[in-house]
Amino acid sequence: MKMTRYDFSLSRLCLVAKRDIMENWKKNLYNCLTLYAILASALVFTMLRLHGIQEKIPNGFWVCLVLVAVGGWAVVLSNVMEPMSTKSKRIAFLMVPATSLEKYLWRLIYVTVGFAVSFTVALLATDVTYLLLNSIFGEEEYRSLTGFFFRKYSDSNVVEFDGSWLPTALAYVFTAWGYSLFVVGGTVWRKRAFVKTVGCLLLAFLLLLTAMQWVPVSAEHSFYEWVHIVMTDEMKATVAVSLLTAVFFFLTVLNLWLGYRQFKRSQIVGFKRAKL
Repeated sequence: MKMTRYDFSLSRLCLVAKRDIMENWKKNLYNCLTLYAILASALVFTMLRLHGIQEKIPNGFWVCLVLVAVGGWAVVLSNVMEPMSTKSKRIAFLMVPATSLEKYLWRLIYVTVGFAVSFTVALLATDVTYLLLNSIFGEEEYRSLTGFFFRKYSDSNVVEFDGSWLPTALAYVFTAWGYSLFVVGGTVWRKRAFVKTVGCLLLAFLLLLTAMQWVPVSAEHSFYEWVHIVMTDEMKATVAVSLLTAVFFFLTVLNLWLGYRQFKRSQIVGFKRAKL
């Protein structure tokens, strides 16, 4: 069977990736240097503030790492359709010989895996800086920042629930759903997508809190009392967590599909009709 231009092709996906990486290598380098500058600045401030104290990686630096990782990833995901931000970039991106699915899939890989690689490189560079500063400050004990971060991250995701892995799965699926909202925002808004997405999420969160406060689940119990009753029962809690995991997984897939539909619509070029 001959491959048509509507079939998925890994070779075309690699061509799109090669083009995007070669054209944006300076931007990728600047992003990596920016991450390193933020982490290194926080490291130097921490070491100067706690000079002479044995604990050299306090909770403050851990909070900075988490904020940079979580916030930076959200910002990058909001720029998932950055090649469509201007007219010239949009025309150039439309002329790439690949299908809409291949372009969209590569952009998702670019903003997810790309940020993970940039953050890891910046963290490793900060680790080397910490080693040098550690010798300057005359401290004998050295702790790897990279190992510290991933150890803290893995410990924070270990949730015990009667030996069940469901809460951990729910945490990952809920995180993926939250990030998929920024992907949708990045496909809907061309400029300042992160700010607009955060604004909409805050508004929705406030409305949800209001609804949860004033709308009772039953005549006897409020929403918070109902949640407490469900979570104290092992069988009901297992069913509730399983349903939430399935629901948020479906919503994540739905958001990615909506982003793809919006991306396909943004590639349609309309022509003005000639006046008769």
